[in-house]
Amino acid sequence: MAKDTSSNGTLGALIEHGYGVHAYCEARPCRHHAELDLKALLTKFGPDQPSLHYDLIKILHCSKCESQNLSFRYSPKVEQKIGPIGPL
Repeated sequence: MAKDTSSNGTLGALIEHGYGVHAYCEARPCRHHAELDLKALLTKFGPDQPSLHYDLIKILHCSKCESQNLSFRYSPKVEQKIGPIGPL
């Protein structure tokens, strides 16, 4: 039977449910930010890697200044649909 990852806070669940994660360096004056490559993290750490803040700061650091003083924003990825503009 397939493992239910619907709400278990793992990298696999984030990808399965279409979420993205942005990391923000809180070190001053750095303030670097980037979207995490979840597929690369999944390949390196596996689908069961916990993805809550206190889990991610143990394995990640700022690529610019090496700080682990990070914050994260989790958000669903939304496909932007552009259609014709006209009267309703």
